[in-house]
Amino acid sequence: MTDVFISYAREDRSHAQRVAQVLESRGLSVWWDWDLIGGSSYRSEIRRIIGESAKVLVLWSRHSVQSAFVIDEATEARKLGKLVPVLIDEADLPFGFGDLHTILLHDPDREIESVVAALQGRPPPRAAANPRKLRKLPIRWSIIAIGLVVVCALGIYWGLGQSGFMGSAMQNLAQTTSGKPMQAVGPRLALVIGNANYKNTISVPNAARDAETIAQALAARGFNVIREVDVERDRMIELISDFERSLAINGGVGVFYYAGHGLHMDGEDIMLPVNTRAATDSSLVADGVNLTKIQQEIQSRTLRKWIDNGVVSIYAASKGQGAMDSTAPGSTELNSPFAQSILSALIERKDDLSGFFQRVREGVEQSVKPLRQTPDIAGQLRENFFFNQPDRDPPERVSRILLFDASRDNPFTVSR
Repeated sequence: MTDVFISYAREDRSHAQRVAQVLESRGLSVWWDWDLIGGSSYRSEIRRIIGESAKVLVLWSRHSVQSAFVIDEATEARKLGKLVPVLIDEADLPFGFGDLHTILLHDPDREIESVVAALQGRPPPRAAANPRKLRKLPIRWSIIAIGLVVVCALGIYWGLGQSGFMGSAMQNLAQTTSGKPMQAVGPRLALVIGNANYKNTISVPNAARDAETIAQALAARGFNVIREVDVERDRMIELISDFERSLAINGGVGVFYYAGHGLHMDGEDIMLPVNTRAATDSSLVADGVNLTKIQQEIQSRTLRKWIDNGVVSIYAASKGQGAMDSTAPGSTELNSPFAQSILSALIERKDDLSGFFQRVREGVEQSVKPLRQTPDIAGQLRENFFFNQPDRDPPERVSRILLFDASRDNPFTVSR
């Protein structure tokens, strides 16, 4: 039997590895999924290992609270009475876990003893008494010290604000909120996939760059973005399932942007992974990832906590048209007409979703002339949405916005 199973988000892998190393140095046997090979048996293997472990250590973070896999593992551990929750940053705990005593663990090397005590079922160690008394500074020196701290802080802020990360972050803030920091009513989650290098069919050169630029634009607007390129079928199913479970559990606004080969058949959206076979009628359906069915399956098995605010799907091209990767063959443009138009439309602060779509449609039609490509839209939201006004996100709702840089048609007759 393993002493400890560690559950964590991919983005926190280095932290999980350090926790595992420190726990092992304390004589505990630890299992974490560094060596686990994903596939059809992944979920059953995880469930088996949780069942065989004495305790389950869940590392809550701003990443893991959005991960349906971590929430599923934490739920299973709580059901079995094995859960030891740990918070590694300033994230808010997910719904249903806020009532549990949670250990703060920012530095595994210095703060691990409370975790070890919880894993072993004993009280946490008391803080050691410090016999040394703090010397009091004269008031004038205290004032001078505070002043120096303020001046240094302002100097650092100014220096960072003019260049580097802070400069770009402040620029994004100014572009999206007119200098006024605003908080989203609920979580904002985005999944961005760009499939460019297909193995058995025509490549889509701009798709990877489209995914990168759209991901950056969404991150600047308060979205927690998961971005991957050249994704194979099993991984696409995993990403989309995780995205849908997170929305179903946490609510908020979810945006899914997909660039690559795709089709819309019989009311269902199907995307083609990069390892799809040669583009025949049968292989496109068999190898494709059916987003619509994944959504329906997950929503049917999730306890309804949030009010469904609806779903809006925006396609790069209408029925009977192809979605262009660039405006002309051999073009050096770095983004597709659809991606370029999305980026332009996102600049306008006051637009709601209908205004956003209108700008996208006009941008695409203008950029591809004299050819024809008209973006299409389907569905609606019950309460409005503004990309650049997160403080106006519909509260206590789950909203889905799907952006397909592909044709709303059957690619058997229309190619991208």
